[in-house]
Amino acid sequence: MWQEKSIKPEKIYKQVLFVLIMKKIFVLILALAVLFAVILVISEKISLSANAIKEKKISSSQEIKLDYSNLAGFLSESNFVRDLPENSVLLLKFFNFNSGIRQWEKSFVIKRKDVKEGTYNTPDITLTLHSKYFSVLTNLNFCSVTKTANENRDLGFDTKHSKLVLMWKFRSMLKYRSCFGF
Repeated sequence: MWQEKSIKPEKIYKQVLFVLIMKKIFVLILALAVLFAVILVISEKISLSANAIKEKKISSSQEIKLDYSNLAGFLSESNFVRDLPENSVLLLKFFNFNSGIRQWEKSFVIKRKDVKEGTYNTPDITLTLHSKYFSVLTNLNFCSVTKTANENRDLGFDTKHSKLVLMWKFRSMLKYRSCFGF
């Protein structure tokens, strides 16, 4: 007839432990799937917009040589600066090796719709560029010159943030990625 079975506590513990482990595995797989989907969407946007960058033309297609005196004005009017996320700060620093060691020349603080000469203690990204590129830099070739500088290892990039944080914060800027050769 009816017999009362005693369930051992060890068996219950093992079953509960198994269920908890399966739940953790399920959550982990779900998180990885979501992360994979996000990466897939971001990479698709990157590939679609890689060729979308166009250089800003000042007042017409007239070529204007850029130097320290007009660089801030040019950058302030560029789509690149206008598209920066709110509360983001870039620092663009120029250097030379005239004396055999790196010497800092001028630096520009770049915020959304605003570029000023100066420095900033904790920028999101610090870009460094050799000043020798001023000899060929114009309003019509800014992207191609920065791309060349990057290929020649004369364009530096430094940040305290992880790649994931930068990708999220600057997701609206991914269309300019090819401009810098990244």
